[in-house]
Amino acid sequence: MSTIKNEHIVWAYAERQDGAGQVLIIGLTPTGIDYMKATYGQSLVIDPPGRGFSNVTQVLVFCEENKAALKETLRKAGVIVSEVM
Repeated sequence: MSTIKNEHIVWAYAERQDGAGQVLIIGLTPTGIDYMKATYGQSLVIDPPGRGFSNVTQVLVFCEENKAALKETLRKAGVIVSEVM
């Protein structure tokens, strides 16, 4: 299985504005999308920290030109962006 570098994907986990649970937000760069398109059936795995995601009722996926732009879009939406290595 091939892998994709961390610089092409960002994820965040936040409370939904309507209070109906949590939203998992996934941002990909064009390189990340190209990775997905390279082979049908390709997948990206997102490993959450700790016990995982709870009460996810919505998943949002978006694309930006690079990782900095992914993070900035999340910041503008009021989502705290942090990285766990």
